[in-house]
Amino acid sequence: MILADVERLTDTLERSLNSAKVSAARAKDRPRKLSDGGGLYMLLLPPSRTGKTRELCRYKYRINGREGLYAIGPFPEIGLADVRKIHLAARWLVERGIHPAHYAQEERRRLDAEERRQKTDTFAAVCEKWFERDAGKLAPASMAQRRRELNNDVLPTLGGRQIATIRKDELTDLLQKIEKRAPEVARNVRFYLAWIFDYAVEAGLVP
Repeated sequence: MILADVERLTDTLERSLNSAKVSAARAKDRPRKLSDGGGLYMLLLPPSRTGKTRELCRYKYRINGREGLYAIGPFPEIGLADVRKIHLAARWLVERGIHPAHYAQEERRRLDAEERRQKTDTFAAVCEKWFERDAGKLAPASMAQRRRELNNDVLPTLGGRQIATIRKDELTDLLQKIEKRAPEVARNVRFYLAWIFDYAVEAGLVP
């Protein structure tokens, strides 16, 4: 979890760890803690059965008098510089009464929702939903014509775009290019675009 503007935050803590210290202090028989300042520490675990050592970065904090623990991740998979950036961002949250783990979960949910939206709100995705809606209303030949003309003349240009970002002047330019080559196809595509955007309005994808 790193805040978008974490680069603007200033780390004023005196840090005590470096990679050499961590390597020299690796746990043998029991877990050890190495503090880096500001509640950030590294938990050194004894080697596993395979002999692999494990170093886990943790941030211990308090909000309203209650103790919390944020698991930042394993070292050196996350480098010490990045661990400190995450710690800095987490401290910024704690100062505002926000638990870093809760924030990270919400941020993951937001990013997942945004990724789903990016996939489902593209012109191509909306176009496919429009096809599905009308599939039972039209003859197969008519559906095939729609697909062919949109696949050839529209989707290569607009398919990957978020439908809400497509401007009217872009559609006008596209139609004019098609019209120079195939006026009949341009006329059909003009109707298709009007119907697709009507569908998108009904679905709440564009204003």
